[in-house]
Amino acid sequence: AVVSTQSKQWYQRRVHGDSHIKPKAERMFRTILGVLLSALSVAIQVHALVCHKCEGNGAGGCGVPGGQKMNETCNAGVKYCEVKFVNNKAVKKGCSNVTAIPDGYKAVAGDPEKSCKSSKGNAEKHCLCSENRCNENDKPFKGGATSFQAAGLGMLVLAAVHFFVC
Repeated sequence: AVVSTQSKQWYQRRVHGDSHIKPKAERMFRTILGVLLSALSVAIQVHALVCHKCEGNGAGGCGVPGGQKMNETCNAGVKYCEVKFVNNKAVKKGCSNVTAIPDGYKAVAGDPEKSCKSSKGNAEKHCLCSENRCNENDKPFKGGATSFQAAGLGMLVLAAVHFFVC
């Protein structure tokens, strides 16, 4: 039996969809798109830490109104923001060069991402924390989703996009 060209075209569209791309090329395109989406989600999740920044008690200092409004984006690899207190007043806020929580620091109740250490008869206190803008004070940070929650949400969005695209 002779099959018309229109029948072949209809069959191709029916079996392979309306795409003008050949099935093998289409699979490759979807795979590449999935890899790029994965890379984008990782790039979004791996961002630099942002900390409050101030120093001293003079103009723009930590104890002056407006002194706490400045932020600094930490260099790559910085893990912690810090805040230092003397006599219960903040004297320094910013990115820390500490790579791990030192001995003697205790986790702040209600915030597993913040640890503090008191010294000199509680006259001085130093806190380290690992979330964006978490170094406002020595209290538990309530600034929204942790990086783990944000990463989980990002991966969920990625999975949904990949499911619908592929």
